[in-house]
Amino acid sequence: MKKIMNIFLLKDPHEETNNMKLVNIKTRFVVVEFVGEETRFFDPFLENEMKRQGIAIPPFFKKEFGGRSSVRLKDKDFQKAFKEIYYKLSVNHQTYHWEI
Repeated sequence: MKKIMNIFLLKDPHEETNNMKLVNIKTRFVVVEFVGEETRFFDPFLENEMKRQGIAIPPFFKKEFGGRSSVRLKDKDFQKAFKEIYYKLSVNHQTYHWEI
């Protein structure tokens, strides 16, 4: 649990912008792109998962997300949840990184 909390304490400078894309370092494939409030997926599998299941919000972050246990693609806090929770817990940082 302590290790997970430490992951969330590290601020990524990319969290402050809404114009960015998640890129596979080796292949240069763009997985998702945030342009202002718009979210563009280039990985249809991930897009379907985000529409269907959304991002699970850990209990200690529910307050920041209005008490919700998940955030879906159409929710206003989706980009925030993707950057601050999904990316930190579910994405291999040696394979993917953010680009502005």
